Amino acid sequence: MSNPNDLPPLTSIVNDSRWLSVREAAAYIKATNWFMEELCRDRKIPYKRNGKKFVIDRQDLDAYMEAGKTAIVDAKVQQAFERAFSKVAA
Repeated sequence: MSNPNDLPPLTSIVNDSRWLSVREAAAYIKATNWFMEELCRDRKIPYKRNGKKFVIDRQDLDAYMEAGKTAIVDAKVQQAFERAFSKVAA
């Protein structure tokens, strides 16, 4: 018997449509359904209602993930990063 917490493969959950259910959105960003519902309830991500269910625009989810990336703040680390990649680009 398989573990009920195991998710099916991502390709079987996430469809190609613009609008994702909570389950599809959670699978898309590898999060839990609870986390996605909290993002909606806390209005941290735009959503629409489909009856009692949340639906999330894939583009809004991508924008949320991009905005959540951490930035290199330390100037010395930034300079080292730029030197390393300038050598690769040259």
